[in-house]
Amino acid sequence: MMMDWFALDRALAGRLRRRCRPRWLFAALARSGDSYVFFLLAAAVWQWGDKFNPALPSLAVFVLLAIIFTSFIVLFIKWAVQRERPAGDWGGIYRSHDPYSFPSGHASRAGLLAVQSLGGPLWLALPVCCWALLVSLARIVMGVHYPSDVLAGFLLGMVLGAILHFFRPLLALYMI
Repeated sequence: MMMDWFALDRALAGRLRRRCRPRWLFAALARSGDSYVFFLLAAAVWQWGDKFNPALPSLAVFVLLAIIFTSFIVLFIKWAVQRERPAGDWGGIYRSHDPYSFPSGHASRAGLLAVQSLGGPLWLALPVCCWALLVSLARIVMGVHYPSDVLAGFLLGMVLGAILHFFRPLLALYMI
């Protein structure tokens, strides 16, 4: 039964890699979910966000801490499961520094941010949720994850996002 699941997972990943174009667009989407992008954005919002809204700097710190917390959980699961990434040549840094694919860290960050955005205005939540789904798809298209990696990561991020959103008022008492 498990072998059937893995075969289906590999077949679906291969089909998506062959059919989804243009490749450069999916590469850009895949990179937009990198951790350093969020560290830079959080630093910028922390530094200058109060000019737009006084609550933005503390929100940036909260999101950054949520991403770090999620990353630790993802890494723990990756090292426990040790599922190798799909064969391929794109994403050399992922392949050398993070050889395991289950669950997808990019998809978990995307799921986390999608859930966090649902507490805000619709004009922000809708594009963030669309971006989150596209980043997750791009990880499969670029050949660094299987669909089950992405699904598990996205669901994990959504669950952690909901839990952290629930505790956010309590955490806000201890933040800047």
